[in-house]
Amino acid sequence: MRSTKEAAAIQLEVKKLIREDVGIIKATVTENKTYALAAAKNTVGDVVLSQLTKLVSAKVPFYAKGYVASPVGQLLLANALNAGIKQYAASNGKALYVADAVMSSAYVSTAKTLDIPGLIDELIAGIELPDFGNTES
Repeated sequence: MRSTKEAAAIQLEVKKLIREDVGIIKATVTENKTYALAAAKNTVGDVVLSQLTKLVSAKVPFYAKGYVASPVGQLLLANALNAGIKQYAASNGKALYVADAVMSSAYVSTAKTLDIPGLIDELIAGIELPDFGNTES
């Protein structure tokens, strides 16, 4: 049989472990909320950008439709919407949220479709550096 002191020590240790577990669970829930909100915001941006693309594509000449739907066209549309909202609806929190979501969505979409390493390689390949000779002493 355990002494009262041993039982109290075990009870304290159990309470400590429970507090740590609760802390871990709370942190995990908070982290998941953050990711869920980010995913929801990205989805809002995707939907609004898709609708904006359809709307603008219907108004431009046939030969420009491909440009509107391109990654650069998406960035231009997102920037135009963002600028318009900041200019004309700067006090509307929901509109600002949508503008931010559309900008994020456009950049994520562009980053997925553009060959960034290839673009960097092409850029660097075109740069000629002068030969400074042997710099060793």
